[in-house]
Amino acid sequence: MDWGYLQQIMPSLIDGLGFTCYFFVVVFIISFLLAILLSFLLSIKVRALAIVITGFTGLVRGTPLLFQLYFVYFGLPLIVGIKIDAMSAGLLSFVLSWTAYLTEVIRGSIQSIDEGQVEAGLVLGLSRFQIMRYITFPQALVGALPSINNQAVSLIYGTALLSVLGLNDILKAARIAVIRDFRLEAFLVAALMYALCNGFLIMAFRRLEKYFCRYKSKV
Repeated sequence: MDWGYLQQIMPSLIDGLGFTCYFFVVVFIISFLLAILLSFLLSIKVRALAIVITGFTGLVRGTPLLFQLYFVYFGLPLIVGIKIDAMSAGLLSFVLSWTAYLTEVIRGSIQSIDEGQVEAGLVLGLSRFQIMRYITFPQALVGALPSINNQAVSLIYGTALLSVLGLNDILKAARIAVIRDFRLEAFLVAALMYALCNGFLIMAFRRLEKYFCRYKSKV
């Protein structure tokens, strides 16, 4: 291992890591909040809303993310006549995709909650909204944490596709170094960066699970 060469390529790889982490945080927060909203709308059980949301999640989950990136970046400008920059196309594609996946995760977790708790809430005089807010949703989110963790890890891996739009993520920085210098060290460092990011996510979610499991036992 040539440490001098590593010092030479690390600045660009660290820039790529910074962009990847920034992109991940923005997409995950927006997608998570939208997924909670869509899951709540599904729980209202309005047929028209359920059809629209189910159709959206089915369409997005049924097409590859790479196709969605190309469609948003190259297809939408032709349809709406508005040019979309690479960053906006990446954010829109990833937010739509992970909103669909997280919506299904949270919806499934909500359905796993015992109906007896809902009936008990109604007997106590709580409204459907209050039951959802104070009883169903907290437990559903706790139960969904392992699956949300898996989606977060998948999101980190998915950011590697951003290089096809020319965005400066980890993979693009590594690929430039490899093509320029005909050396593989950059790919090894990039792999280590992805592994460290995902290791951090897994540890963080496990701590959340342990913390909220105590809360869940008191619900």
